[in-house]
Amino acid sequence: MMVARQRDHDESADVPGDPFADVLHDEEPALLVRIARIVVPWVVLIAVVTAVLSFWSEFRLQADRAGSAESTSTTEPSSAPGTSSPAGNGSEGATETTGSVSTDEPYVRVKADGLNFRKSASTDGEVIRKLPGGTILAYVESANGWYHVRDAEGAEGWVAAGGSFTELVTP
Repeated sequence: MMVARQRDHDESADVPGDPFADVLHDEEPALLVRIARIVVPWVVLIAVVTAVLSFWSEFRLQADRAGSAESTSTTEPSSAPGTSSPAGNGSEGATETTGSVSTDEPYVRVKADGLNFRKSASTDGEVIRKLPGGTILAYVESANGWYHVRDAEGAEGWVAAGGSFTELVTP
């Protein structure tokens, strides 16, 4: 009886229409080629998508770190050609503005010499004067990559936010 079952099994492998007959015998390399033709493109696609997402996330991370000051980085701070003082516009008395600005509230510290203190939050806004590095300004609000600030004399204006220009300090 055991021999009969063995013979039945061997004969069933040669039955026409058996979908696995070629797999079990002489067609194994062809099967591997078919599998490779299906699997390899998917693996390549997954690798490409992973690489693109990695580059995209790194790009977004750098953009978030730079903040919105990138839009003003080519024009802020600016100084007039040929001026030796970073304060440029006759603002020699404005270098020490830390006296009456309270540091109990959030404040803005100027990091770049010659930063433009403007009447409006735009690179087209009129420059009130140039601020030296280290100037402390009272923080009023922020909008579109700019800080609305008040200096020690009470004058209000706008400076470029973040980046290498300014930093917002919260006590």
